[in-house]
Parts: sequence; structure tokens; C-alpha cells
Amino acid sequence: MSDTTEKTAIKPAPKSPGTAPVNAPAPTTEEPTWVFFAGDGGTGKTTNSRNTAEYLNLADDPRYLLVDADEKPGFCKLDPQVHTMPIRCMDDAMRIRETAMELGAKIILVDCPGTARVAIGQAFANLRQMRKRGLQVHIVLHTGGRGSSEAAEAWMREYDYLDDIIIVQNPMRALSTHERKDHIAYLRGLPGPTNRNIIELPVLEHSAARALEKWGVPVASIIDGSFDGNDINLTAPFWVCAIETWWEQEVRAKKPIWELLDRCLK
Repeated sequence: MSDTTEKTAIKPAPKSPGTAPVNAPAPTTEEPTWVFFAGDGGTGKTTNSRNTAEYLNLADDPRYLLVDADEKPGFCKLDPQVHTMPIRCMDDAMRIRETAMELGAKIILVDCPGTARVAIGQAFANLRQMRKRGLQVHIVLHTGGRGSSEAAEAWMREYDYLDDIIIVQNPMRALSTHERKDHIAYLRGLPGPTNRNIIELPVLEHSAARALEKWGVPVASIIDGSFDGNDINLTAPFWVCAIETWWEQEVRAKKPIWELLDRCLK
């Protein structure tokens, strides 16, 4: 990924007002596609879920059911239309599915807890067979600053029969060229789906990252100055500029995720 920043700013979509879409679709009998934002705790799953929903304005798109399944809710801070629903067993998965079908949603996007690999294994115990009957599942797997983890390898081994997978490397600190190459080589060498797209996310300074996680507000409110919280890490010009630059790089890096979601709607 290029480290250069284009001069033309890429702005987030407007904040959702939190009201139900006026022309909500009718209930559907079509099986929705599942997209799991998964990985270890502390690897940026919730931040990525919020940023994806904000940039694409998914809370106001009736084709999506947004689910915060984390034990420590954070995705739901973004918008009241994000559903807080656990996913621990097949009954939980069925409730989420039924909600999606009642609302006419085509995609279920789930911000998973760090323990989700076991939970999803229980909720979708026969996923191999389910896929033969038309169920579509995609995993966006997050890895942290180490670039490697036992959890990432376990996910890749367990779901090696998937057609493809997106791996999000979220280093959370600046890496040397040598470190970046080592991390990417490790991820490319993991067992699992051979069709894998590896994303390298830009680094946001810890103070600003922690403040964004604490408040859970749209990035747009920071950039346009409408954020009214008392937090110097989100209101000082130094941090606002840093967040805007980070956001521009983040949006460009996540192109494979935008493309995946677009394919799922076709």
C-alpha cells in the first residue's frame, strides 16, 4: 500500500439520523449473506466495523443488518440502528437470520467478539454442508501489531474451505520495511483459503485511537468540527489533521472490503 496521501480528501458519509428507512423492503425468503469481522480482541474489529458502516452509510441502507455481537459493545455506539445481539450458538444465529429476513436485509455484517471462532463453530456447525445449500459466509480476519498470532492461524485452518478471505493487518504502530515484509510473508504463508487479500491499515496515534474508541462517534464529526465532546485528543487541530490524514489512507486501504460488500449485493 502506498504511504503517500492524495491531496483530495476522502470524506465520510453523513451521519445517520437513526431513523428507520422510509422505503424499507418487505420480508424476504432469500438467504442473507453473512460477513464476519473477526479476529483476536484488540485488533481493531470494532473500529473497522464502525468505519465501514460510516463510510458506506450502512445504517441507513435496508439491505444491511448490522450486528454488534461483542461482549464489550462498541459498534452499537455508532448508530441506534446497529443491533446488539450475541452469537454463541445456533439459536443465536437463527435469531439474527430471522431478524435479517423480516427486515429484508441481504447482508448480515457482524462485529464479532474475540472468542467468536469457537462461537461461530457452534452456531454454524455444518457450514460446509450449509454452503452447498446456498449459504454464503465471508470472513474479514483481523491481526494485530505482531503480524502473527495463534488465533489468526486457527481461523485460517478452520475455514480453509472458504472460497476467499480478507486479512486485515492492523499494526497499531509504525513498522519498518523489514517488519512489514516479514508480517506479510507470514500471513501469505498461513494455511487456509488460497484466495486471500491482505490489507495493511495505516497507523493512528494511540491517544487519538483511544479517544475514538471511547466516544464511538463518526469520524465525520471530528473532521468537520461537529463533535461536541470535551476531549482534547479529538478537538485539537493537531489531532484533527492527524485523524483526517489517517481516514483518507484508511478508506483507500479498505477497497477490497468495499468490493466484497458490493459483490455480495449482486
